[in-house]
Amino acid sequence: MPATETIQWSPQSQWEIAFVFAFTTTFQPEARQAGLYPFPKFQPEDLEHALLQTEESDLMDQILCSFLSNALNRKKGVEISGCSRTLQELITTKIKAFECDLTENPLLNHNNFHSLAPEVKLNLLRLLVEWQLQDCVNIHSVIDTYFKNVKKNQTNPLEFVPFGYDSKKRAYFQFGDSAWLWREKTGIKNGFQWETVAKDIEGLQNFLSETEVSKNRAERALLQRVQELIPIVEERQRRQEKKDRAKARQLALESAFVPRELRQRDRKRPVRYNYDDFTDKDDYDQEENYERVRPTRVSSRLNPGFSQPEEEEAEEEVEQTNNVEEKEDQTKVNGETEKNNEDVIMLDAPNAILNDVRADMIEVD
Repeated sequence: MPATETIQWSPQSQWEIAFVFAFTTTFQPEARQAGLYPFPKFQPEDLEHALLQTEESDLMDQILCSFLSNALNRKKGVEISGCSRTLQELITTKIKAFECDLTENPLLNHNNFHSLAPEVKLNLLRLLVEWQLQDCVNIHSVIDTYFKNVKKNQTNPLEFVPFGYDSKKRAYFQFGDSAWLWREKTGIKNGFQWETVAKDIEGLQNFLSETEVSKNRAERALLQRVQELIPIVEERQRRQEKKDRAKARQLALESAFVPRELRQRDRKRPVRYNYDDFTDKDDYDQEENYERVRPTRVSSRLNPGFSQPEEEEAEEEVEQTNNVEEKEDQTKVNGETEKNNEDVIMLDAPNAILNDVRADMIEVD
């Protein structure tokens, strides 16, 4: 928990811290089953730190939301953004109905709950606990269930008994797995006034060392319970440190992860392809200086870089080339035809000679 400025709580305020913490510790296990809005898990030092903050506190916002939702019997929980306004309206209603000891609404002159003084905020939390016990239907059902069904020889979790007594018959109180130990002042006729004996393991150990071994049976039982409480607090702190380390690792992983940014797609706009981003400037300069090769067939539509005179010259060159090729092909064809005729004449010459010889032989006969 971050370090904050310390405050000297009054005896009344110290009792109110114990009262708020004991209420959440008692009804937290029954919240889900009874339909209550669950209370956040915290320790008295966390509550003290949240009360001392002048800025917004996540823990305080969660406490206010759950307390207001239960006190007003809301089906839908009170949102964090509307906590201060809802609390202001509830306090005004209670003042008009004379259901609280306030004479004026402390939220009328402040922007929000967090800007109030620590003792004023603690007093309002105490009032919210009392209004839940008075008006919340689900809390009434939990109380009725335990007080009607629990037998005499069974322990009622809703009944608080002192943690122990010392030789001066002063009562000590401790709630949950917290290291906080309170002592009730004696000789108080009106109200409750408590003082904090210990807030951590070191305070509990100092209390054991400062308390002399007494022959009083109640005081020996108190010291024994304090010794048994220390391992419970140590185990709870180890679990909390493990959770804090896991949370720190998770935050480190989230901070190291860089989300990939993708291009937003707008289906309403037509798709336009632009390849300018893929063309290097140097490549473009080289293309400008590059001398284009004149194609064999030129089209003004496909080759807008050529002018009209260049197109005509290119067409004339193509016609001349075609004429030369046609003449060469015709010459080859004529040459092949003459050669074939000469071969035919050479083949027919012996036949003619034979015919002449045969004719002469016939005349002689």
